[in-house]
Amino acid sequence: MAQSCFNLEQEACSLYYKVDSNMMKDLVAATMYTPVFEFAGKKWALWLSRQGSKMDLKLFYQASAMMNATFDLGLVSKNGTPSSKYWMRSSCIFSSKNQYSQTLTFTWEELNSHYIRDGYFLIFCAITTNEGFIPSVNSSLSKGFPVNIVQELSLLLERNDLMDVTLEVDGEQIQAHKAILAARSPVFRSELLSPTMNPNIIKISDMKAHVLKGIVHFIYTDSLPMEGFIPDNTTETEYYQLLLVASEKYGLPGLINLCEGQLMRSISLESVISSLILAENNEYIRLKELCLVFMAQQRNLLQLITTEEYFNMGKDYPSLATDLRKLLNIEY
Repeated sequence: MAQSCFNLEQEACSLYYKVDSNMMKDLVAATMYTPVFEFAGKKWALWLSRQGSKMDLKLFYQASAMMNATFDLGLVSKNGTPSSKYWMRSSCIFSSKNQYSQTLTFTWEELNSHYIRDGYFLIFCAITTNEGFIPSVNSSLSKGFPVNIVQELSLLLERNDLMDVTLEVDGEQIQAHKAILAARSPVFRSELLSPTMNPNIIKISDMKAHVLKGIVHFIYTDSLPMEGFIPDNTTETEYYQLLLVASEKYGLPGLINLCEGQLMRSISLESVISSLILAENNEYIRLKELCLVFMAQQRNLLQLITTEEYFNMGKDYPSLATDLRKLLNIEY
C-alpha cells in the first residue's frame, strides 16, 4: 500500500492509503498491513483482509499504554466522495498491545464496482485522541447499572417537566433546565451563574431557532438532530455547518465530532468548498483533508474550477489553493 499522509499532529492525524487492488484480485485469502505510522507517541497501522468475497478493514494499535481515541475509517468512492455505506466513526479505548478496532466489512464485488479505479482504491483514516477519564476494569461503570441516563433526560425534555429557564432566540422560546444546561455546556454554566444575567431567561441573538433546538436536543439526548430539525429552506449541509459552529460556541465536543462526521459523509460538488472553508477556519483536520481529496479527483476538479465559488476560494484562501496543488502532485 502507498501511504499519503496529510497531518500527523499531537492530538489528531488524518491520512489515506492508495491500495493496489491487483495485489488481492486473484487471491482467495490474503491479509496485509499498511506501513506502521506513529501518532501521539504510539504505533498504528491498518489491517486489510480478504476471505473469498468478504473484505475486512481494521485499525491496528501497537503500543502497550492505554489510549482513548476516536477514529474515522472508510472507503473513498471512484469520484472522491466518502462512502455512505462503508464508513464508520467510533470511539475506542485501546488497552493492550496489538489490539484491533471494530471491523468495517464489505465485499470484493462492491469494492470492484464502486471504489476501484485504474487498479487502485483509497482508504481514509483519521484519529483524534480523547482526553479525560479512562475507566478502569474495576470501575463501578463496569457493573451494569440498569439506569439509562440519556433516556431519562430525553424523557424529561419530551415531557416538559420542571423546566426552569427560557431560551429566547429568533422570536421563539425554548424551555430547558438550568442544571442540565450548566452541566453539559461551560458557556451556559457561565451565563447562568453570572450576577449580571437574568437567571431565568437567556437571550440569544446570533443564531436561528432551529440551530439552537439542535443544540438543546444534543444536550439532552447525546445524539445528532436529524429529521424535523432542518427547515425546508435549508439544506442538510448548511444546517450541520451552522450546528457545527454553534457547537464550538457552546463548548460541546461531542456534537462537534458528530457534525464533522456528518459533513464528511455528505461531501458533494455543491458542498465541498463551503465545508472546506469552514474546516480551514476552525481547524477541522479530518474534514479539510477529505474535502481536498474530493476536489483533487479530476472529474470533480474540472467542474469546480469554472465556478465563482472556486475562484473566490482561491482569492480569499490562497493557502487552500496551495494545499490542493500539493495534493494534485500525488498520483491517483
